[in-house]
Amino acid sequence: MSYFKDEEFKCKCGCGLNNHSPTLHQLCDKIRAKAGKPITISSGCRCMWNNGQCKGKWNGRTPLEKALPGKPGDGNSCHTHGTAADIQCKSLGATALHALILAMYNKGELPELAGLGQYNTFCHVDIEPKSSRLRRWDERTKKA
Repeated sequence: MSYFKDEEFKCKCGCGLNNHSPTLHQLCDKIRAKAGKPITISSGCRCMWNNGQCKGKWNGRTPLEKALPGKPGDGNSCHTHGTAADIQCKSLGATALHALILAMYNKGELPELAGLGQYNTFCHVDIEPKSSRLRRWDERTKKA
């Protein structure tokens, strides 16, 4: 069963980019099933312009300016590759959601998970680059 529609993963800037990986979709479905509560994808796929906006590299420029030469963008992101999602569960909160995801990973239930980040209001999950250990970070405290 899929809890998410493909369109929930598409870029939020309106460009229509939706290159999300089926593996990412399955990962989010597993987390949603275990949580037993609705989960929102606050950011899935991002075009280079939108990713630059999220990282503060576009300084308020409009989407129409994204194609202009010489403007900064960041294509080196799991979000631009379609392999990352920022997820929220309002009824659990970010800390409890993070704990749930980590517990699932430690039990071997999320072998595709490669990165897990904790933020104040959401968790970041990604599936690349896969290595022998889970990449983890906490942006609330800036600790890796």
